Amino acid sequence: MDSSTDVIQDIASLKALAIALFSSKYSLLGAYTVLVYDITLMLSDEMKYIWRREWSSVKRLYMVNRYLALLIQTIDIGIQFTEGHSQRVCQHYWLYRFALTITVLIMGASILTIRVHAVYRKNWKITGPVYAVIILCASICAALVYMSELEANSPDPPLPGCYIQSFKHPFFIINAWILPLVGESVLSSAMVYKAWELWRTKQNSVLLTNIVYDSLIYYISIFVLLVTNFLIWQTQPVNFYLLIVPWLQITPCVLGGRLLINMRQRYRDETLASVDQTETSTYGRFKRPVQEEYELQKYMPASSLPRDLYTGSSIYLPGSD
Repeated sequence: MDSSTDVIQDIASLKALAIALFSSKYSLLGAYTVLVYDITLMLSDEMKYIWRREWSSVKRLYMVNRYLALLIQTIDIGIQFTEGHSQRVCQHYWLYRFALTITVLIMGASILTIRVHAVYRKNWKITGPVYAVIILCASICAALVYMSELEANSPDPPLPGCYIQSFKHPFFIINAWILPLVGESVLSSAMVYKAWELWRTKQNSVLLTNIVYDSLIYYISIFVLLVTNFLIWQTQPVNFYLLIVPWLQITPCVLGGRLLINMRQRYRDETLASVDQTETSTYGRFKRPVQEEYELQKYMPASSLPRDLYTGSSIYLPGSD
């Protein structure tokens, strides 16, 4: 009788593990599909507004943020869809996965900090402490993950992938997810205050309005994912902990990349709109569109071209190739 009960319990445990593994696996596959689709969709804008610019800290940040998540999830696909990994491999895999997830969140927060820095007129007295809070929260989060001492293993074939067996100190890992919420809330508060200030002073800058609007969309998306992830870690068995993590990895990549591209695109559009008027030519009463003047910019010295607000490099304009 006892042996029958043990067999039933083993089957029930194996079934629960299989459901958790396949749920996490297909959540990862869905996130990877969205990521590849977004990279393909945004490639033309990326070439125009990122690749054609001079190398700068903003461009390097974009490249790391954009393609680090792709690298992480490509490795995740390779691990989670293959069988027979050793316990050592699974142990290192999960530590690496948590560390890089935190890194991706830092990249997204860095892009949002750049936007905060822009709307506050590059005031380091504001953005300096904000970014310090982000780094502090990320450092404490990473320390808590390490202190939790996770134990991972690979299921017996034919089940693929690696799974987390347990945490020696689950309190640390479960509450580590509060810290990204704190950091994102600080950034969001800075943007909400600026949105209120723009409304109060009735400023009609399209660029600033769009920066604030895009940033709030980014924050709401990350906030919802972090809260959902935190609730899963608080209420569900350990095998379901990884359902939301793939989406936390790709959201800073997808929305963070769009934040930078939109910022450059709208800055360029606003710059062109401010000069897209007819000017009196050297022939007196005749006028010609300013756009014709840009056709001559290839003969102009670089110092006379419009400059990028964030990188200092020349703005790409039609006819400047």
